[in-house]
This record gives sequence, C-alpha cells and structure tokens, in this order.
Amino acid sequence: MLHVAWWKLRINKHSLDLPVQDVKQRRSKLIVTRMYLGQTILRIIIEFAFIITQSSIYGFHIPSEYTCQLEERVVLNVAVHYKCDVLKAKEKASFLIVVLVCTVLALVVHVCDLIRTVLKISKGEEKSLFPALREEEYIKPVWVRPPDPVDEVFECENVSKLQEKLESQNLIALTGPPGSGKTQLALHYVREFSKRNNNSICFTFNSVSPDSIIVDGKLFLSQFKLNIEILDNGHLVETAKGLLRSIAEELMQYSNIVNVFLFEDATFETASLVRDVFNDNQSFIVIITSNARLFDNENLKMEVNGYTADDVMNLAMSDRYKDRFTDDDMLRLAEKLDFSPLGIHAGCEYIISIEGTINDYIALLNSFTFPTVSDLEEEIVHNRGYKKTLLQLVMESYCELSRVCKDDIIVYMLNIVATLGSDPIPFGLLDWIIREKEGPLHSHIMDQKKIHLVELVKRFHLGTMVTDSNKHKMIKLHNLARVAIVISWPEEDKKKLFHDMLLILDDQFDKDMRNMHDFQFILELLPHVNNALYGELLPKAMLYDIRIRVLQIRLLDVLNHLHTQTGLTKIFKEENYSKAKQQFYSLINNNVDPVLAEPRLNQQVEEILTAESQRWENITCEEFVKTKARIVYESVTKIDVPEDLVVNLVCTRRLNNDDIKVLQMRMDDRGHPNVFIPDGHLTIEWYDKLVENDAAVSVESIKKVFLLEFMLTILYTHGRMYFYQKNQDEVDEDAKQVFEHDLRLAFELGNIIKEKIGIQITTLLLAERNGILYFDLDSGKRQKMEYAMLRYKALLADESDYFERGILKMVPAKDPYHRINCLRQLVQYCQLVADMETKAHRKQEKYKEGRKEAKELLKIINGRAYHNKAISYITIGDLEMTQVEFGTRHLNDAIGMYHQALELEEKKLPQHSRNMLKALYGLTRAMFLRCDSKNEDWVKAKDYAMRLIEICEERNIKTDLKGQAQNLLNDMQVGAFEADSRV
Repeated sequence: MLHVAWWKLRINKHSLDLPVQDVKQRRSKLIVTRMYLGQTILRIIIEFAFIITQSSIYGFHIPSEYTCQLEERVVLNVAVHYKCDVLKAKEKASFLIVVLVCTVLALVVHVCDLIRTVLKISKGEEKSLFPALREEEYIKPVWVRPPDPVDEVFECENVSKLQEKLESQNLIALTGPPGSGKTQLALHYVREFSKRNNNSICFTFNSVSPDSIIVDGKLFLSQFKLNIEILDNGHLVETAKGLLRSIAEELMQYSNIVNVFLFEDATFETASLVRDVFNDNQSFIVIITSNARLFDNENLKMEVNGYTADDVMNLAMSDRYKDRFTDDDMLRLAEKLDFSPLGIHAGCEYIISIEGTINDYIALLNSFTFPTVSDLEEEIVHNRGYKKTLLQLVMESYCELSRVCKDDIIVYMLNIVATLGSDPIPFGLLDWIIREKEGPLHSHIMDQKKIHLVELVKRFHLGTMVTDSNKHKMIKLHNLARVAIVISWPEEDKKKLFHDMLLILDDQFDKDMRNMHDFQFILELLPHVNNALYGELLPKAMLYDIRIRVLQIRLLDVLNHLHTQTGLTKIFKEENYSKAKQQFYSLINNNVDPVLAEPRLNQQVEEILTAESQRWENITCEEFVKTKARIVYESVTKIDVPEDLVVNLVCTRRLNNDDIKVLQMRMDDRGHPNVFIPDGHLTIEWYDKLVENDAAVSVESIKKVFLLEFMLTILYTHGRMYFYQKNQDEVDEDAKQVFEHDLRLAFELGNIIKEKIGIQITTLLLAERNGILYFDLDSGKRQKMEYAMLRYKALLADESDYFERGILKMVPAKDPYHRINCLRQLVQYCQLVADMETKAHRKQEKYKEGRKEAKELLKIINGRAYHNKAISYITIGDLEMTQVEFGTRHLNDAIGMYHQALELEEKKLPQHSRNMLKALYGLTRAMFLRCDSKNEDWVKAKDYAMRLIEICEERNIKTDLKGQAQNLLNDMQVGAFEADSRV
C-alpha cells in the first residue's frame, strides 16, 4: 500500500519536473559556467594587480635617461652636448613598456569576455560558449516520444512478470485484448529503466505496417542526426529490416549502453522482422505490443489479460480510491469490465466525476443501448477484438467529458484528434481549430486550451500527452477510445469532422516546405496524412462527396511531394505516386475505375488524332499532348466546385514567409507599405484587399480555375518524380515518356488557362522551367538545346505575374530562387555545347558565354542561404572542365568549385546524395588531369574515386559515374598519367 502511494508520488513528480538526465545535464552546465566565470574574474583580478604593481614601482612616466642617449660633439675644440632627435630606448625600458601595454590589452579582453559570458548565460545560451556542453547533449540524447504511464500504474502482478522476463532475455512481445494494459505495462517498465539508466535512448515505433516503421525510422535518423541512408531492398519488409539493423549497428558504435525500443500495434509481419533484427542483441531491450497472437516461442511472448483480483484489491486501497469505493464494489466493477485496467480506471474516474456509485454505474452499463453502426465499423470492432462493454464505457466517459468541459472548442479539438491517426498528434495541428472558431488569439491562450484538453483526456483515461526530443508537445488517444468516439457520432457529424480534419492537414502543408524548415514536424505528419487517405474509420460513402474527394486527392499529391522532400521516394514504389493522378482522372470521368481512367482518355485522344489524320510518335509529341489538354480542360470545367471549398482552400489559407514577402512588395508598389498579415493566415477581408491591389484574383475567377490548377499541380508533381529516382539511368523509356508527358501536359493546360481565363498559374512556369526544358537540355539534340537556352533567357527577363491558388506567388525577374535555377541551366547549356564543339574557338566562345552567367549565378548564391548551392558549384566546375586543354587555371578553378560542393554535401545527412557523387567524380577527373604538375593530386584522385565507388556499392546506387570513376582508377593503377579518350 505504501509502495502504491510512493509510486504515484514519483509519477506525479516526474510529470511536473524535468527528466532525470535533464536535471543532471543542467547541474553539469551550472558547474561548468560557474567555474568559467570564476576563472575569468580571477584573471581580471591578477591582471589588474599586475598593472598596479608595475605602475607603483616604475611609474607611468619613464625618465629620459632610460629612453634617450645624449650625443656629444666637438665643435671648435669645445665639447657640446646635443639633445637626441629620436629617443633611443634601452632593452630594459622597452621590455617594461611592451609588458605594460600587453597587460592592459589582456585586461580589456578579459573584461569584455566576462560581460559577454554573463549576457549569454542570462539568455540561456551557454551552449554556444562551451563546446563541451554541446557534445554532452549530442552524446546523451533525451527521451523521445514515449509518454508517461497513467498516474495509477503500480506494481501489479504483470509488472513483476515483465521484469523477470527481461532479466533473462532482451525481447518480449506483450499480447492480449484491447484495454488489458499492454502499453501502460511497457511504459511503466521503460520509465523505471530510465531512472536507472539516464543515458539510454528510448524510442517508440508505430508498427502497424513496414512502411510505418520506415517513416518512424526516418524520424529517428532526423532527431539523432545519424548518417544512415534508407536502402531499397526490393520489399518493404526487407527495407524496414535493413533500416533497423543500420540503426542498431550505428548506436552500438557510440557506446555500450543499453537502449530501449517500443514497437506498438505490431502485426505478425512487423513483429517478425523486429524479432529477426533484435533477438539476442544485448545492447537493446525491445518490447512489442499487439492485439494479435504472434510468436510460437512462448519465451518471447507474455500474455497480458488485465489485473488480477489481488491487483484490484491493492488499487482499491490506494489514496485515490480508498475513501470512495469498498473492496467488494471494486471487485464487482472489475468483473463487469473483465478486469481491464483501462476500463477500471476510466470507470472510476467517471463515477467520481458524476459523484455516483459503482452500483449505479454498473446499472447504467447494463441499460446502455449500443448505437447503430455501419457494417464497416462493426467489422473493425470485431477484427480488433474490442469488447462492447469497454466501448460503452468509453462512450459514457466521452459524454461526461463533453458535459464537464465548458469550452466547446476543446471538445471539438478532441473530436478532430479522434479522426486523425493513432500516432501522436502535434499541438500545431490544433491551432487551425482555435483560429477558425474564435479568430486569432494570443499564443498563451491557445496553449492553455490545448493543455486543458490534455488534462481532460488524461483524467478520463482516453489518452495521454507525449513530448518529443525538441520538447514539442503532442496528444495521443488510445486506439479503443478513438474507435468508440468516432462510432458514437451521427453520420452528418462524421462527415463534417472528417472534412475539417482534411482541411486542417491541408493548412499545415501550406507552410514553406521547399526549404524544409521543420523536417521533423513533416515526418510526424506523414502517418496522419496516410490515415486521412486510407484510414479504416473513414466512411466509404464520403468518398463520393466532391469536397472530400478534392481534399483527399490534394493530400495524395502532397504525400508525393513529402516523399520527394524526405528522401522516401526511393523506397515506396512508383505506383503509389500515380494515385493522385488516377483519382483526378476518375473524378473528371464519371468516377470510373481510377486505374482505367487515364488509359481510356489516351484511347480517346488516339481516336481523335486518327480521325483528323494526324501523325504522332508517342505520348510526348506536341499533337498528342495538345489534344489531350483540350479534352481535359473541357471535362474539368464541367465540374461545379462548391464556393465554400474554394474559400476555405484559398481565401483563408496559411501563407509562408516567401508568400508574405511577395505580397508586401506588391502592396508597397500600390502605396500600402508595412502591410502585415497576422499569423500568416488570410481572412476574407484580407483577401479582398489583396484583390483590390492586384495581389490576388477574384473568387469568381479562382473558382473557374481552381480544379484546373489542381490538375496542373498533380501532373507537375508526378512528372518531377523522374528527377528523384534513385537510379535514373535504369528508368525504362516508356516510364520516362510518362514523366515527360505529364510535364508537357501540365504546361499545355497552363497555356489554355492563360488564353481562355487570363490567369498565369505558377505551375505553368515550373513545368517549363523545372521539367520540359530539363528534358530538352538532356536530349543531346542541338535544336532542342537551343530552344531551351532561349526560353531560359526569356524566363529570366519575365516580369509578369504568376499566381498560385489565387495569390500572387512570383514575379520571375524579381525572384532570386527563379533566377538561380535559370542561370544554372544556362551555364549547363554552355557546358554541354562546349563539350560537343570540336573547334577550339567555338568551344572558348561558349565557355565565355557560360562564364558570364556563372559570375551572375555566384553573385546570387553566395549572398543568401540557398538550400542547394552544391549543384550550382558542380555545374560551374563542369563548365571549367571544358577548357582543360587551354591551361591548368581552368583545372584549378574546377577543383575549387567541386571542393565547395563536396563540403556542402558532407554537412548533410545522409551523406550519399547524387550531388556528392558528382562532386567526387569531378574531383577525381580534375585531379587526375592535373597530376602532371602536382603528383600529390594523383593520390587524392585515387582516394576520391575509391570513395565514390564504395558509396555506390554500399548503397546499391547504379550510375554511370561509378563506371567512369573505375576507368580513371584503372588508368591510375597502371601508372597512366595522361587522360585517355575515355576522359
């Protein structure tokens, strides 16, 4: 009994205070800072005392006899003494002067250092002063994601069993029905383990599927800055297994401490791959939780079936319940709820809230009428093994929470949380609800509402709060609670809530993801995007609602974009990236099978071209693309888009920093300086003001173009996937044609919109700049390359307005990012043509033309934090390599560019990008050619070539660069000092 109360006290204390390792780190930081301050003050005192001592002994005035020697001359047989024109100091006097000056300077430096240190410490920035503190924080990472167990967790019988199991083995699977306490049992063990092992890492993986493990593994790599690349092993199970092995090997290299991994909601498939990786690895303790039966080996699993009768009696005697319930009442309640810990705790809190009795509560459960649910929901309840008594209990608790809470917004936030996935939900997702319901509020008030929601959720045992490694708070509902809450809603409420949930996710992705300012946050959202698209609780009837269809298709497109930005494109198969496009073609073609929708449209295009006696070679030719664009335009314009959806997605959207800068410039030009859009969120009033100042298009116009622009974005995203393929050289010609076709179709649709509606969509520009012209430059055909060069020059000078979802997005001539892209492509054009030229004077002419563009490019990228400088340096280096026959100066310049690119890529994680391979090959080739004059370059060239080949072999990267580097390496190994024809 005393033990129970003591445990509860410790849990409550830790829920308010810092984790143990944080306290120790702060103590160590405090000791270091105090010692440093004391040392600095002591130095100041010593220097000051030394100056005073010198001054008192020698004085501040040094007599002339120490510093000047009188000169004696004989004039007319008379000795005359002349004063010297220049003082000639003796060695002793000079030394004293120098020491005094140095001492004064040292005193000034120490005083400045003391002031700077005090200011830094007062701002909590002591880590910037002491590298040792930064290293300590990296080596001893904080806890990640697992929440605290509920307050009433105590030393029940299952706790003792789990401890005994993990004393003799490192892996255990906790199985049992929902609500039996598996997760709380695991969290209890982990919390106790952490108190004894402050330096251990703990991380929770969502294990419902292999791809969930991969996404969480990517999040782990991001949080701990591990240089590991996720390798595609041909199957998601093998890929997930390889990732976990790499993480385990990497952590084992750092230290010999034992780390803890939790794998929640595992299936037989995911549990088996975890077992294959971690079983008998004594550097890890691994706990798997699952509702399913997993392993045949009894030693690897532990059945959790809730509390025993003794556990219930101990619980009844705890401080929380001993004065409220009798032992017999608690036993009756436990029997009614099959001894489920979740049910018992939630039921007790419900009874306390309504000030009732256990007998009344049992009577309430007996008389409860379970709501009518759909066949799908009935199937979910059955497949997951949820007992209806527990579902009834949670529904009652949910109703009581709604009654107790006086704030409708908090209840609405809980409803939205229930529609999202079972993964922890970042607090930032909830801001949209508060802003939508009450308008912009102070962040402190918004945080209070979110904290109050967590308190209610924990009080009624519906879920808990999670804190990640960056101290970001997240809320997590129990799976059973999510299902119970959702199936209790009327059908219309479900539709409205799922619609709002999709709007919230859409709002999050209006942030600036181009530079990936919050990479970890994006990864945390991925499971919720997947749930919004494929969640089992989403009623199938809603899929034909135009609002939900459009929002889901947009999220599919966003998911593709997220995968490109997070590097997951190389893992998930190409068919996943066609789904947004397939769904949209289905939408405009009477909801036919998505897989068949585009092939039918292509067949229609072929029939029209045949009837008109037009010839076409493939789907990328101009005739085919223009005919298809016309058909798509006509089909899309027949669909009526609800105006409220347009308003939600356009007029009240979130603006990123780049958007706000462009709008501010336009408002300045129109005589409205210092405009400020609160929180980066638009309102209807603000949107109207932007329309008045030519910074946005009218709602009527955007309604006409909304779905068309949406289609452009989908086509552009899918077409750009080609450039993110791991092995572009292995993409077959048919697949490459599909990517190019989508980019050309997006461009043609954009031209139709411009012609018929008078609006230039940003995707029109992007499809040409980042897609079509890329293909033209890479074609090797001089006519296409010349056209690409002329278009890039025209785009550089383009001063027209381009809009994205109704808002002014870009004026190309004034946009640095746009100028960087165009200039880099112009440099590449000159490099490619110079390589093709056989006459020296023409080769030099193209180089001079490219060098002019390169200077302008360097001027822009060196003056800003451009996220992809490396490719620009590589392109300029390649241009210099076209002139190697005209002197080593060009080799030196090329090597300088490649070195800068390599340094930038080595700072990124993982360190195996395509840009790194290009930089390594460039250095290999350039130093190989320069080794006549600098023999040490030969050794360096070998090292770079071997490093490139090693990366390609380790990461299974297939590229021509590997073969070219191997050829150079072969030449070096046989002692060839001159580049042969292969160079």
